[in-house]
Amino acid sequence: MPLTKTSQYPQPFSADTSSSLSDQLDTIAGMAPRSKVTAAAEAGPQKRATASSRASAYDADFMKHLAEMNIEAPRRTNLPANFEQLRERLRQPRASLTSSHFSDDEFEAFLDKVENARDENRVMSDVFPAIKGVHTYPSTQNRPCRNWKPLSDGKLVIPQPDFFDGVRKGSKYKQIREVLDTLIVPSAVHDCPFLPNFFGEAKGPKGSPDVAIRQACYDGFFGTRAMHHLRAYGRKETYDHKAYTFTFTYYSGFLEIYAHHMSEPDEMDTQPHYHMSRLGAWALQGSNERFVEGATAFRNLRDLAREIREEFLASADARMRGIPEELRRTLIEEATQRVRGSAPVSFEDAVRTSLSHSQIADDESPGILSSEAGNESDVTVTPEENANEQEGPKDKATSKVERKKGARSKDRVQKRPASIAKVRRKARANAKAGTHGSP
Repeated sequence: MPLTKTSQYPQPFSADTSSSLSDQLDTIAGMAPRSKVTAAAEAGPQKRATASSRASAYDADFMKHLAEMNIEAPRRTNLPANFEQLRERLRQPRASLTSSHFSDDEFEAFLDKVENARDENRVMSDVFPAIKGVHTYPSTQNRPCRNWKPLSDGKLVIPQPDFFDGVRKGSKYKQIREVLDTLIVPSAVHDCPFLPNFFGEAKGPKGSPDVAIRQACYDGFFGTRAMHHLRAYGRKETYDHKAYTFTFTYYSGFLEIYAHHMSEPDEMDTQPHYHMSRLGAWALQGSNERFVEGATAFRNLRDLAREIREEFLASADARMRGIPEELRRTLIEEATQRVRGSAPVSFEDAVRTSLSHSQIADDESPGILSSEAGNESDVTVTPEENANEQEGPKDKATSKVERKKGARSKDRVQKRPASIAKVRRKARANAKAGTHGSP
């Protein structure tokens, strides 16, 4: 039987040798070919087809949108408190990467890759591996971060870094991942790492280094926010002005590395400030020595970012394990609610909430802790009982009201679980002493 409605069938696969396999797969999936999107983007905003009205790093006023959210462009002021320590870490030599180990022939091969990388895809596939080395951390490239809590209500594009390192998803730290979710998990895809704090943006010869810096600034905000919320998980929110998130940009053999940190909101503001500081810049194609210096700094900082991720996760997990069960449940509940409002988890607020719940249970709902319902206002005193209190002997001065109150109080103490009472006493003591209960 001949086909009468060919429109309901997909178009046949065309083996077009002029396009890459990724472009053909994108066409089958109903997406614009990746190479064309990259070429249009690198040609500049005036030639780039706008898919939506959202602002992106290709727009001249993109940094204005970020500034409205207290996200600053790179500056030499407001340096992180650990700036010098970071610079020192960048300079630490690596046994596998020295001028004697990196031969002139290897450097010439790198220069060939730089010259032949005519677009962003070639930069990431050919040039970038020579810089990052053989270390394999959980990472991904060109991944749309759709799960992240957006910076603004639809005004900015979804972040899509060219590269980032993170932590592999698994059963370990599952509770932290589920509670902080949209703050530390960029994508719901199972093989995409979470808690990224090392990002990269690259451009081909026709690209713009300014666009790469804007993208890195945008990426750095999400990484800095994630590390801040994880650091505040289960304890009081603090700002130590240290950088725990890092980004890099690459453009035609030129490598720049940045550090990102947060500071407190101003007196008249409610949002914290996000700062971006350049740690160093290297012209990798200048000489063998310059390449070794730049690649060494890159790999050292990448190792440090991994160490910070693992340390923060282990500390957050230990804090929650060292807290009594009732308070831990309260903290998790508070965290889940605060994630929706993008507010850090506060140990003090959780203790305060736990104490307020205790006060309500004690003063307003005695039936929860006692088999005897009602409260003192339910008991009335007759005139005869009142006269007996005033005129009777001392051993008969106790009224029926006082006897009932004493019986009720004793019954409450007996029926209240010892573990809950212990948690409340500890919480009140910590709150009075000004401590936060972290191990």
